[in-house]
Amino acid sequence: MVVIEKIIDQTIDSEGMVGDIPFGADMFKDATFKGNSLCVHNKRVYYLCHKITSYVHSYVYSGGIDTSLLDRYDLIFLHEMNEYSVEIVRRIIPIWSGRRLVMVSEAWEDMLPFLPDIEGVECFFYPSLSEADRRILSEGFHPLHVMEGSSHAEGLERLRFPLFLYDEVMALSFMFSNLRHQGDLNPGKNFFVLDGFYGNLGLFAFFEAAKAVLCYAVAKGYTPVAHVTRAGGIYSDYQGDEIWTKFFADPGGISFEEVSKSQNVTYSPGFYNGTVMNEIMKRLAKEANEGSTERSTGCRFDPESPANGWYNDRVLSLIKANSGRYLPDPSHTLGVLMRGTDYRNTHLANHPIHLGCEQMCEKIDLFLEGHPEYERLYLSTEDEEYYKYMKERYGDVLSATDQKRYVTKENELLTHYHASHKDGRSGFDKGMEYILSIHFLSMCRGLFASGGCAGTGAAVSENGGRYETVWVYG
Repeated sequence: MVVIEKIIDQTIDSEGMVGDIPFGADMFKDATFKGNSLCVHNKRVYYLCHKITSYVHSYVYSGGIDTSLLDRYDLIFLHEMNEYSVEIVRRIIPIWSGRRLVMVSEAWEDMLPFLPDIEGVECFFYPSLSEADRRILSEGFHPLHVMEGSSHAEGLERLRFPLFLYDEVMALSFMFSNLRHQGDLNPGKNFFVLDGFYGNLGLFAFFEAAKAVLCYAVAKGYTPVAHVTRAGGIYSDYQGDEIWTKFFADPGGISFEEVSKSQNVTYSPGFYNGTVMNEIMKRLAKEANEGSTERSTGCRFDPESPANGWYNDRVLSLIKANSGRYLPDPSHTLGVLMRGTDYRNTHLANHPIHLGCEQMCEKIDLFLEGHPEYERLYLSTEDEEYYKYMKERYGDVLSATDQKRYVTKENELLTHYHASHKDGRSGFDKGMEYILSIHFLSMCRGLFASGGCAGTGAAVSENGGRYETVWVYG
């Protein structure tokens, strides 16, 4: 996203000064192609710079604009002037069903003459917004505030305000805007191709994020297709490597190769959907489904199904081939998940805190003393030091897969570790060993987990409610 880094007031007339690009409604778009730029207008110099965000706008509108998110509100506060706020005013507000728009930032003053007249919408400009102003403007309205920021692992508190981020509003408004006609196949179908930014996610976090978008597309009337080449990260073998079909089947039952030769194919923008955006999509999908009695599922998988219900044939065959290798007596085994590496050395923001190895063992020992029916332990961990400690403590009572495990440095993410430590294994091999580790965990009689994470959720989901006991720290 292009933002205003700073504004400098000039004491001389600006007519003799020339910027890199002309000031106006297109200046942010121009800067996306030109790079960091400056504009001169009204004795002010605007310094524009690129800010890394989780959405990239393509300026393609062939598929139209989806206003279903913003139409839930009749008053919108746009805080800051940037590439995305200007695009919202220019493209979305003229077709929005709301009644009042408030633009908050001194930078809007110079931009106002360059913006379209919007019929039926009251437009207000405030250099800054006091609490009193907010209350007065909001009286009798259902307001939404939009601000800059990044969404990752966080709670849903923002939805109560409500406060959305520009990345979220842009992604949902332009999710289906890039429509292409690429061939003559499947004339009766509308395909949606997902390709998001999921490079720092583990396999099950990636699956849940991608599934949320695919199910949202189904609710919007599309046949979903996953062709995730922007991901990078642990499971990618090279730039542009497609991640989804390494592990999961085609959700719409049609390959990307065929889809790419079809009449109506909509491509997603580059974006990332965090917890708040996932919840927004669930709500919008519910409204879309309630508003239509003829909408087909479009997806051959149950949206509520865990990851193992979406695996492709290659993964399923390897699970079957390894059945019984690492879990000799599941009916008498307590499964233990212990996330280490970056969870204990990095303390990721907004992520659950996980219990340390020795503390976990104390919990396990106390439980085993009162439950003699649990005769064995199964350990799922990617941390080499945790595995060695547990093996030394429990000996042959403990079983685990022979996956490769790691030791990370302080503040080193596991994805960064893999990027700097090439061991010759493919992205598929790394993902498959994770799948097997969680699969056997899901088959145990009970579960103890050091904390909440996507792996914990995947094990519980795949278990299908059969666990006799579940204990998760936190």
